[in-house]
Formats: sequence, structure tokens, C-alpha cells
Amino acid sequence: MTSDPLSRLSAALADRYRIERELGAGGMATVYLAHDLKHERQVAIKVLRTDVANAIGAQRFLTEIRTTANLQHPHILPLFDSGAVDGVLFYVMPFVDGESLRERITRESRIPIADAVRIAGEVARALDHAHRNGVVHRDIKPANILLRDGQALVADFGIALTGTTVGGRVTGTGMSIGTPHYMSPEQAIGQHDIDARSDLYSLAATLYEMLTGAPPFTGETAQAIVAKVITEKAVPPSRIRPDLPRHVESTILTALEKDPADRMPSAASFLGALEGGPTHLGRRARRGRRAALVIGSIILVALIAIRIGPWSSARRGTLRPVTADTAAQRLVAMADNDFSRRDSTGCDRAIARYSEATEKDSMFAAAYAGLAQARAVCSAFGYGRTRIELPLAKIAIGNALRLDTTLANAYTTRGFVDVTFDHDYPAGERDFRRAITLDSTQSTPWLYRAWYYVAINKLDSAIGSLRKAKALAPVSNIVGTRLATVLYLKGDQVTAEVELREVLARDSTDENARAQLVMVELENARCADALKEARWLTHSASILAGHVAAAQARCGNTAVARAYVSAAAARAHAGRDVDSWELAVVHAGLADTNDVMVALNQASIDRHPLLFQLGAEPVFRAYRNDPRYRDLMRRARLP
Repeated sequence: MTSDPLSRLSAALADRYRIERELGAGGMATVYLAHDLKHERQVAIKVLRTDVANAIGAQRFLTEIRTTANLQHPHILPLFDSGAVDGVLFYVMPFVDGESLRERITRESRIPIADAVRIAGEVARALDHAHRNGVVHRDIKPANILLRDGQALVADFGIALTGTTVGGRVTGTGMSIGTPHYMSPEQAIGQHDIDARSDLYSLAATLYEMLTGAPPFTGETAQAIVAKVITEKAVPPSRIRPDLPRHVESTILTALEKDPADRMPSAASFLGALEGGPTHLGRRARRGRRAALVIGSIILVALIAIRIGPWSSARRGTLRPVTADTAAQRLVAMADNDFSRRDSTGCDRAIARYSEATEKDSMFAAAYAGLAQARAVCSAFGYGRTRIELPLAKIAIGNALRLDTTLANAYTTRGFVDVTFDHDYPAGERDFRRAITLDSTQSTPWLYRAWYYVAINKLDSAIGSLRKAKALAPVSNIVGTRLATVLYLKGDQVTAEVELREVLARDSTDENARAQLVMVELENARCADALKEARWLTHSASILAGHVAAAQARCGNTAVARAYVSAAAARAHAGRDVDSWELAVVHAGLADTNDVMVALNQASIDRHPLLFQLGAEPVFRAYRNDPRYRDLMRRARLP
């Protein structure tokens, strides 16, 4: 018999099923479409990955699946068959000719409140039935909720953990089943006594995403997400959906409590609260246990290393440890937080901590991936780092992918470098596609993929990619600001301003958003408003100082702009870094055509990360027919 698991399975089941094609794959298993020869119907056969099958063991799998096979409920996808063939574990389900909730959320972003509540109620009914029969699902998420004629069917009870064997199943091997966005805190830290309330947390996270377009906690790495799940409170969904009924929000936030004792005690009580009944808050009097969980979370973030290590976001169903060095893991968690600030101090700290983590464990792939992203992206933010940091970023990318070829964020960073620095747009698209294939739930590849579309002059596609990023991270300042940037490039200044006002309403100190608003208002010929916003940037980093000077120039105050130009010349003469792109923007405001071209030529020499915008940047529209500008476009490989 051949050693290929699928071939072995196909041969063994040839008298019962004809496997036709692959339907999809995840962290736990691969699903195939097959034809049931006896009953003349299409079925879906789920085949567990070899490492998962080895961890579970055939006998335990078959024993537990007998329990889940007995679940009979209109909102539970039934199990038709199961078995083990030469170490290959499988089970058979109906083939649902519909879509998953994940696909609907991807298509619609935010689902109507009535539909979302109804779907969550149907899932709660299914969970109530399962829990009363001793089965905890452990992996409730949009991908595991199928929609047939609009009605919810909960799938994948075939890999659920039965109540009678809690702690003896997959967690006993050092692996945890689940997906970080929907994992309860107790599941994320590998607690053995997982019960029904963990499923309620996951259902609440799923309902939160149905209503807002993104899970309650997001991040650029799985470690960052898990850290937030353990330590942070969810933003009330009514801030994103103001029309959300109060009792629905109360149900969600109660079920998202960190301590299981503070959630509802059962799926039935969750359903009752969702339908407008009283919300059972659990045993809030047990503050000691809750406080212990919160205080202990500081320690538990470090213990994540033992449970999940540098969890590749591609491995959304299974956690496996790759480093035993808890100090290295703690450094990466702190560096993730530093990098999210996107300022000079945060960049310095992130790079230092990622570097220290790689020194503690030279085989720690996620630390290299984080280091690569920090070096590359911080270079693009203009802190005079490109010549030094970019080669080091490429080395870190290579180290990350040499150690783990499934790290989605490593491909994302490589795609970012491809587009913004190397101008290799086909390579960038391949890397972004690879990252999204590995994990479509992270906002970062959708964010950076927009720059690829800007470069090839597909601004509508860029806006679509950024709207997807915003759906996944609705309160991300950088995503909102960059969506406004592309709207500005397209000429839709009204919508761009709406996006920027939304960011600034959350954080009035966000200088990137403020600087972009200056440019939007200049395009709208609103000089007074542009100058008012520019005053917020007077003491900002030098990367934004050009926006102030450009605003002054375009509004007739040329003395300020000339002073900026003189200061830039003095910095260059002293051997200090000058942002050549910003200098070109100021010269454009002064209508200094030759100086614009000189500055942009220097930007090309400097490999400035904004050169991919040359074809779309409104500031330079007057120069697009200049042969020198066209030569710059050619050198940047732009259409």
C-alpha cells in the first residue's frame, strides 16, 4: 500500500466512498468532497492531520467520536461515519451546499443585527444540547458554522472534547485545539478543566464579529492576540454598531468575561439573555478567583511559550511549542506591543527586544519574523533607518522562513519589502497571496497588499483590500489612516476625511492621521482648515514637518516653506538624513519644478518607500508628463 495518507484512505474506502476533490484545509484537518456509493449522495470526509492523529490516538478518537455521533439536533451537522485506516483518522459528514458563516462575514463584513442574533441563538441551542450530553465543542468560530438556507449548522463536533475526558485529550500532549481570536482565556493558557462556558466565550466572540466585522481581539501575531485575550477588555460593540440593543451587548460582554465564573452558567442562559431575558452574571462574588486570573495573567503570558511558542498564524487549529525559553517568549510579546505604537521609541524598543529574543533562542522563528517586520516597517516610517535596517530585515525574513515556512507574517513582511523598497510587484503579490492563504484573519497582509494595488494603478482594488483590513481591525488607527490615504490618492477627499475624522475621534494625538488630513484639506482647497490642522504637527517628527511646510507653501506663506528647504539643505550638508519625498512635496507647493525633480531623483536613489505612489500622488499631477517624471516612474517599475 502507498505511503500517501490520502491514497491509503481512498483505497481503503473504495467500496464505500469515491473521493473526488479537496474542499479545504485547516490547522487540524483536510476536507474532501466524496460520493457515498451506497446512498448515492455527496458527503464531506474530514481527514485529521498526521501529527494531530498521532497525538490523539486512534482508539481515543474512535471512543470519543461515538459520543459526538449521538448528538441529534437540527442545528448540529450530523456524523455519518468515522474510522481509522493505517493511522489515518477520518469522519464523514453531510456535504452542505451553502456557505460558512466565515464566508458570509467576508462578503458582508457586518451582518444585520436581527440575522446575527438569530444565528447566534441557533448555535446556542446546538451547544445547549451538546453540553447537556457531556460534549464541549472547543472550537466555535465562523468557519465551523455552516449556513444552509440561512439556518446555522454547527460543524466539527467530531473533534470536540467530551466532558468525561477533559484534560486527557489533546491538551495532555502539549497541544491546544482552538483559534486565537475565539479562544477563551482558560483555553488559551492550556487549562485542563475546560467546560461549557469556554464555548460561550467563543460564541460571544463570533457574535461580536458578526456585528462589528472583526473579532473582539486582533493583533499582528497570534501571541499578541492571545495576550489581549488574557489581559484586555473588549471594546463594547455598540461603539461600532450604535444601534445595537443594550441587552445584546450585555450578553456579549458577559460571555466575554475573563473568569468563567463571571459568565453565564449555560448555553440556555446565554440564549435567554440574548432574547431579552435577564443576564445571569455568574458568581461575581468570587472575586478572589477572578483577581487571581487577572494577576496571574502576567505570568501566564510567559507560560504561553510552553503552550504555544511562536504560534504561526497559519496553524489556526493547533498549537505546538517551538521554544522552551519563556524569557524569549515574553520579550516577543512585549516587542509586539512596542511595534504596534509605530513611533520612533516603539520601533527602537521592539527591535531591541526581538533581537534579544533571537539571542536567547536562535531557533525562535516568530522572533525573527517580528524583527523583520519591525526593521522593514520602521524604515518606511522614515526614521533614517533604511540603509542600515533594510538589509538586516531581509536577513531576518530569511531566518524566519528557513525555520518555519508557514509563518504568514514573514511572507507579509517580505511582500512589504518587495513593493515598497524593491519595486518587485509580482513578487509582492505572490507573498501577500501566500500570507492570506495561510491566514486570512490577520489585517496586516490586507493592509500592505493595498500598496501593491496602488503601484499597479488599481486603486479600487487597493480600497477593497483596506476595507477588508478594516473589517478585521475596525479600531486600528493605521488601517483607518491608510484607507484614507488611498481614497485621497483616488480623489475621493470627502470619504477620506470621514475616515480620518473617525481615527482622530478615537485618538486626537495620531499625527499620521492629522498629516494626511492636512493633505486632504489642501486638495479640497480649504487652506484655513489645512493650516489649522498643520499647527498640530509643528513639533512633530521630521517625517511630518514637510506637510506643515507644504501647507504653508500652497496657502501662500512661502517663507515657512523656504525655511524648511534651507534647513533640509543644511542637514544634507552636515551628512544628516533628509526625507527627499517630503522635500519634493514642499517644492511642489512652491511650484519649483526643477527642484521637485531633483528631490524625487534623490528619493529614487534613497529607495524611498513611497515611490510606488508616483503614479497616483495628487501633489505631483502637474509633473506627470515631464520626461524626467516618466523616467522616475520607469525606474520604479510603475505602469
